[in-house]
Amino acid sequence: MRLLFAYDDGLIWLRTDERPPPPDASGVRRRTGRERDPDWLRNLVAAPTAEVRVGGLTLAVRYEASSDPVADLGRVVELMRTKYGADWVEDWYIDRGRVPVRLRVE
Repeated sequence: MRLLFAYDDGLIWLRTDERPPPPDASGVRRRTGRERDPDWLRNLVAAPTAEVRVGGLTLAVRYEASSDPVADLGRVVELMRTKYGADWVEDWYIDRGRVPVRLRVE
């Protein structure tokens, strides 16, 4: 899976996309809140060590849960604006239910 990321001081920063709830359907329970997190984030929460590939490098990382998601989301958006451009990374990155993800390079 390919994800956009930013790097800063030993941390690889990611953010989730908003995962909308499934359409209404008779007999189907709608997912709420954290249940809508992507599978890759749910896997990191369950088993925080992983490997990521960046270019030709494979890096050992450890997921670190955020103690301040609002500040961390602001940080990842700031880093992504610098890397990918302010026109592409707009304010809706903060306002749409996204989750900041920190991976410490080991």
